[in-house]
Amino acid sequence: MLFNTLAYAEFFGAVFAISWLLVRARRLRVLFLLGASYFFYARWDWRFLPLIFASSTIDWLLGNAI
Repeated sequence: MLFNTLAYAEFFGAVFAISWLLVRARRLRVLFLLGASYFFYARWDWRFLPLIFASSTIDWLLGNAI
């Protein structure tokens, strides 16, 4: 999914609207945005999904350690 396509505009609009509705449920909103990010990345090439999952997990763990 490229940034200059109609599919991206629809995806962005849906994610934006849902995240706006979840503004009061902070934890659910963060998990939704994380899932949407993984979905967006997987639409490019799903084989690299474990790489971004490992990277974001390591970043989260190191951020908490700091």
